Amino acid sequence: MASYDLQRLGGVGFQDVVAALAITQFGPQVRPMGRGKDGGRDLLVDRGRIVWSSKDDENSEVWEGTTVFQVKHKETLEGTQKDPSWFWKQIKDELDAWSMPDTTRGDVPAYLVFATNVRLTPVSGTGGFDTINAKIDDYIAALNNDAAEDDLPRSSQDEARKRRRARRDRMSRLQKWRLWDGNQITGLLDAHQEVRRAFDGFLTAGDVLADLSALSTSLSQEQLGTALREHARTTLLSERRVYFDEAGGETKGVPVEEVAIDLPVLVGDPATSDRVIGYVLNRGEQVLKPSVTTRAKPRHLVITGAPGNGKSTVAKFLTHAYRAVFVGEDIDLGDDHERAVTRTKEALRAMGVRVPAHRRWPININLAKFALEQGTSEDYTLLRWIAQDLNRRVNSKDIPRWELWTWLKRWPSFIVLDGLDEVTEPAVRQALIAHIEAFAADLESDSCDALVVVTTRPTGYQDEVPTEVFERIDLSDLAVDDALRYGRLVTRVRVPDDEERRAGIIALLEQAALDDGLKRLLRTPLQTLIMSIIAESSGQFSPSRFALFWGYFKTIEQREQKKKFAYGKLLRDHAPQVLDLHLRVGLLLQQLAETAEGTDAVLTLDELRDVAWRVLDDAGYEPSNNDKALLEHILTAAMHRLVLLTLRPDGGYGFDVRSLQELMAAYELTTGTLEQTIPRLRRIAASPHWRNTLLFAIGRYFSEPQPHQKQEATDLILTLDDDAPERLGSVFPVSPYVALEVIDDGMVSEPKYLYPLVSHAMKALGDVSGGLGQQEARMLVSAATGSEAVRRLIADGLREALGGPAMSRGGAEFVQQAVTDTGHAMHLRTEVLGLASVRRDDSKRLSDEPVPDWDLFDETLFAYSSPGTEDALEIVKALITDLRRVVDVDDDRLEEVLTLLEVPDIALVFDEALSNVAAGEPRLMAIMRHELLPGIWRRQVDLGDGVP
Repeated sequence: MASYDLQRLGGVGFQDVVAALAITQFGPQVRPMGRGKDGGRDLLVDRGRIVWSSKDDENSEVWEGTTVFQVKHKETLEGTQKDPSWFWKQIKDELDAWSMPDTTRGDVPAYLVFATNVRLTPVSGTGGFDTINAKIDDYIAALNNDAAEDDLPRSSQDEARKRRRARRDRMSRLQKWRLWDGNQITGLLDAHQEVRRAFDGFLTAGDVLADLSALSTSLSQEQLGTALREHARTTLLSERRVYFDEAGGETKGVPVEEVAIDLPVLVGDPATSDRVIGYVLNRGEQVLKPSVTTRAKPRHLVITGAPGNGKSTVAKFLTHAYRAVFVGEDIDLGDDHERAVTRTKEALRAMGVRVPAHRRWPININLAKFALEQGTSEDYTLLRWIAQDLNRRVNSKDIPRWELWTWLKRWPSFIVLDGLDEVTEPAVRQALIAHIEAFAADLESDSCDALVVVTTRPTGYQDEVPTEVFERIDLSDLAVDDALRYGRLVTRVRVPDDEERRAGIIALLEQAALDDGLKRLLRTPLQTLIMSIIAESSGQFSPSRFALFWGYFKTIEQREQKKKFAYGKLLRDHAPQVLDLHLRVGLLLQQLAETAEGTDAVLTLDELRDVAWRVLDDAGYEPSNNDKALLEHILTAAMHRLVLLTLRPDGGYGFDVRSLQELMAAYELTTGTLEQTIPRLRRIAASPHWRNTLLFAIGRYFSEPQPHQKQEATDLILTLDDDAPERLGSVFPVSPYVALEVIDDGMVSEPKYLYPLVSHAMKALGDVSGGLGQQEARMLVSAATGSEAVRRLIADGLREALGGPAMSRGGAEFVQQAVTDTGHAMHLRTEVLGLASVRRDDSKRLSDEPVPDWDLFDETLFAYSSPGTEDALEIVKALITDLRRVVDVDDDRLEEVLTLLEVPDIALVFDEALSNVAAGEPRLMAIMRHELLPGIWRRQVDLGDGVP
């Protein structure tokens, strides 16, 4: 009999092992009950038949009825005395819970199986196995002992006897029980090698990993073993660091385990208190091999996070954690590797997260780079890219992709696909999503134990990755306490040797956390980091996100200007030109990132030279003649880092943080008269790629003491969907959602501008295409904490929606449920919680349900069509007809319709016709929002003439 380390499985992994063994031994009638509250039923056979033999013969013991398996895993074994005592206590607690008359559990099952990793000694009569069975016998006998109460005071005898008999009556249903101890589990694993192999990531000893040929004769030890181990060791150090250092500071980065924080996450249950690192690692502790897993689909994950929310850092840390565990038992680790492994495990424990026991081989793929190089090629798969990345990073013989695929089928893996939001060009994005779908399908069909995690921003993400395969989880805002904890963490990393400076920075952050106008800035790791940097320099915070980021730029600029070297003088003497360079580069990169070629947008040195030349030329300098030296000085400074412009690790110049690129693009777009700038903002409003830029741009207007700018910005938001047939704006509004994001951003405080935006945002409740989701509901709940006046406006909007048609009522009820679910977790005041109790005005009758007028739809198409648009409109109409019938539409046909809708006359007529049916066709509108709208919203934006 082999010996397996059942302790390292942990509670989750051990329960999965027991489930897999029980299903293999007894058949599919054994049903795992999942995690969480299960009524004492980890596994259940509901009125089924269990045969306790490998063969169904006349001597087999047969259980007919309900059988419950209860799984008990002991993290640390302590010996033959303490371990059986612990197991008996677990069993007794369960028997007590089953027997109590007031239990919330159902009927006591006919049969119980207690499974544990504790190995019970087999000595007859006195060993742990016989002792525990005897204790269960004694427990049952005690319930049948009518003399049990004789020693009690007479006054309490009757009540005690009544309760014991009630417990006896409940337990009388129990006919038999069995113990599956560690010895039994080991024997079953030996007997069922297909289950044993599925749990190699848990059970295989570290030295076996050194000889991968021991796992399977189909794996080439010479090619694969060395490469995989070398890849894990190399990337444990080379991909360990995050680069948030401010300009002029050290650019070597910081180990991710020193700055990672476990962020709150919204999952299917809005009231959950889950955190993303714990949630993902808990999922990874389960064997996800489809042939044996107890985890129902969806098994893979999509993590969405707003700008600066730390999703890429989380993804990096998760990958790093799995690398640390994968190589942690190697005997040939260097000192740096040992420190990385130790500190990573310490970081996990500090978060209250168990170190992964399931040793998955990890890989982190930058989707932008994959899409840029090969994303549109049908022949170039994610598997080939992973193999290419593996071969690029190791010195061993090249690994062919089929060998790598054999490894993925044989060994558990953790695969991060980071940055879906950075792929915005519609055709490239569509091809990339097809690659992800195909990759996940191949993993499923070949029964690979893989956990795939995709990261993206939520804006513009329409669940394109199939929801039946990928569960979506959304990063939430940091709680104030979490933000302060992170602030202390990064301050300790940034200022390691000056306790007085650290204390001053932290004190300013703590003061900001007490200020209602400032604490909303402490909502993401990036913003908290920026506040710590500003606190160190000026100590002055402005209560808007734009002002915070702009203050960061000015802080870094001033710091660099004060330094006593040549670049400091350059920055002082030519500050306007340096700023102009940042603005132009930011806008140019933001535009390039929309294209198929610019997914991972950077500028070459020649391109940067061209921008700098134009900056100097526009300022009246002569960069080709007398001021050529100045141009070269600016470029030389850029090579070392010019304020926020930096030479990227993979070559080219850009911004380390995408939000800073978007900030500069926003400032450049809002440079000029309002007559010039407002149309630019209107053009970018619907694009997910430009949304953060839009918010920064509007934030700039609201941060300046110019009432006419604030009014123009407000009017822009309120009218975004007016005259926007090119994106079907009358049917698929973006304006209420932009208003909601602006409110949530905290940039608007004056009632004159805030109240109209709140009222307008409430129109999202009636969006027939179903755009209102958890993030939007959370934003409304957050807005309600602002003031009594805002709460009244939200209450009025809820009341009106509750009196409207079914779609509006559903939206209002969704928000009210969010108030209830999140209220106590967010410690909301009573008056905010009261929004869940708002009811419609009973004096008014419910609105009639809208009825689609398809005749008018056809008439509109006919009346406004012309010889040049008639055929195109027929094609568009045919698509709508098929979508109404829930007919699958191929991608080529969708592409054709999207191309036709780029023609202004066709879009205008279609938008008008669709408005006649939209309100009465919510299902059709939801399908169109998912299938058609992403392609429309992600069109490359034409900023128009006069862009700086």
